[in-house]
Amino acid sequence: MDSAAMINRCFRHQHPEAYGDIEVAEPPLPIGLRYGQDRSPAPSRECLPEDVLGYPNAIPLAPY
Repeated sequence: MDSAAMINRCFRHQHPEAYGDIEVAEPPLPIGLRYGQDRSPAPSRECLPEDVLGYPNAIPLAPY
């Protein structure tokens, strides 16, 4: 079997809906396992200054 046929066979197995068959349902996962239980970190208000990067007439952005 050449690689194109092998890739097509694998894709057909994982995504039968692309070939007109019924889509494979995802297994049910508990919410904590699917999305995690860690709190999102607070957004940082710090920002780094922009580098000129070869454009000497660059104007720095004002902090928000």
